[in-house]
Amino acid sequence: MLRFTILLTTLFFFCACTRTIGTKDLGTVLVPDPADPQLPVYSETGLNTLGAYYNNGLWTSSSNGSGYIVVGYKADSIVIGLRAAPGLFQLKFLIPKHTVGTLEDLVFLNDSTFDLSNNDYKVKIDTGLINVQSGSLSIKRCRKLVINNAVSGVIISGTFDLSGTRSNGPVILRKGRFDLVVGKDRFVYNYWF
Repeated sequence: MLRFTILLTTLFFFCACTRTIGTKDLGTVLVPDPADPQLPVYSETGLNTLGAYYNNGLWTSSSNGSGYIVVGYKADSIVIGLRAAPGLFQLKFLIPKHTVGTLEDLVFLNDSTFDLSNNDYKVKIDTGLINVQSGSLSIKRCRKLVINNAVSGVIISGTFDLSGTRSNGPVILRKGRFDLVVGKDRFVYNYWF
């Protein structure tokens, strides 16, 4: 009887700690950065968090719900779109001269850094193209999320910083970081930049 009670208690514990792995249903697991508690800690586990200092303000999923990512692909480029929460602006990075055919192909981005001041790369906040003077996007970790022996998504984690201008003034993004899950519902062909 004692073994049954322990088994049942363990089973209830693990069921209570489980969360849904449909990317639309994942919530943010906010762990503040010990060095800068206004931002989420940098992580590589699919916490669905993102954050950065944007000009004089803060852009983060921690205070506005779950962050999310959309990855689009065309014959000759990849677009990574980050949004802290519905209703907040979207930050998009266009990475040319790279292509993928499947969600799983995204793992080639692992340990990649892109110089955003290179004119081949484009960055937008909503519809405003940014003329980037300096900055980088680093995909530090990109790996498959496997559940029950099937690829359910890809975890993309990294950092970004940039300074530049757009039509309505200067843009400075500092200490940017993201740890997001891309599911099949957020991997789209011909995603508009």
